[in-house]
Amino acid sequence: MLSENGAEFEFRDLISEPPSELELREIARLSSIDLAQLVNTKSQTFRKLKPDLPNLDEQQVIGLIRDNPKIMVRPVLSDGRTALIGFKEDGYRLMLKKP
Repeated sequence: MLSENGAEFEFRDLISEPPSELELREIARLSSIDLAQLVNTKSQTFRKLKPDLPNLDEQQVIGLIRDNPKIMVRPVLSDGRTALIGFKEDGYRLMLKKP
């Protein structure tokens, strides 16, 4: 979708290169969500690990994602001002229209 619309972007495989603590905090901030919302509770990794997500503090959530990057909601699209997590075609279209 990005290439089709002529958008320049940098692809990063979050599995082989997990985001740092700072990057996770920035993604959550730009998405206006809590860090725990970066965890995909429907993923096989989440089901396998069965973390007690509601009782994890921010550092524990960060550790969970960094140690198990497949547990993170993907993809992440950011323009530096906002971020979208998970594929949301309408959200992508809106972000691509922003100046």
